[in-house]
Amino acid sequence: MTVSISVKEKIFLKGQREVKVLEHVDVTIDQGEFVTIIGPSGCGKSTLLKIVAGIDSDYEGFVKIGNREVKGPGTKQGFVFQEHRLFPWLTVEENIAANLSLRNSEVRRQVHELIEIVRLSGFEKSYPRELSGGMSQRVAIARALLRDPEVLLLDEPFGALDAFTRKHLQDVLLDIWKERQTTMILVTHDIDESVYLANRVAIMSPRPGTVGKLIPIQLPYPRNRTNEAFQAARQQVLAEFEKTEEVHLLDGSGI
Repeated sequence: MTVSISVKEKIFLKGQREVKVLEHVDVTIDQGEFVTIIGPSGCGKSTLLKIVAGIDSDYEGFVKIGNREVKGPGTKQGFVFQEHRLFPWLTVEENIAANLSLRNSEVRRQVHELIEIVRLSGFEKSYPRELSGGMSQRVAIARALLRDPEVLLLDEPFGALDAFTRKHLQDVLLDIWKERQTTMILVTHDIDESVYLANRVAIMSPRPGTVGKLIPIQLPYPRNRTNEAFQAARQQVLAEFEKTEEVHLLDGSGI
């Protein structure tokens, strides 16, 4: 589904002081598009993602998925956090099913299909303590996909993983995106990751955060991080990101 974001203003209260976190964020994400969001720490990336998810509704503006306005959390906005947030007392298949019963043959079929998609076959009966961090994050992604969301929102899902596992999970996520054509929005601090995954990279400026640039990445998949075209796209994104970092330091918000 097309995602239309129009956040006029988002304010946090810090004691008696109002802090404007987001202002004039207007972005349209096409159906089936993969968009990554980067920007300086504290620019409101995660806050924006939570607004799209309906987790945070205390703002001025609106978010629409297709023709439906987002008024609160729902199954059509899948959300994957940086921490996998699995239930330690449930197995992999039970964590994916969550509040749906595996006694239902259709739920069981979908759960096991997703286990294959995220490459966890053979671990259906395993508990979170028996999984690596990357495997746990794959369970979290499968759980979010089970409800067939119209948009999948990912808040630095690979940030705590080692480089090898991170690259592997980027490829897993791309496989899921290609197969399901789910609209995806991913927040990251990693410029290589943003270019490797995205159709477009949104660069947010510092507080109050807004989307300063939307850079199309016109490279075919699978992408090769070492070729000249990839490096050229990376340099373009890096140059724009560094401009926002300079502003971030000059206005004191990064100190």
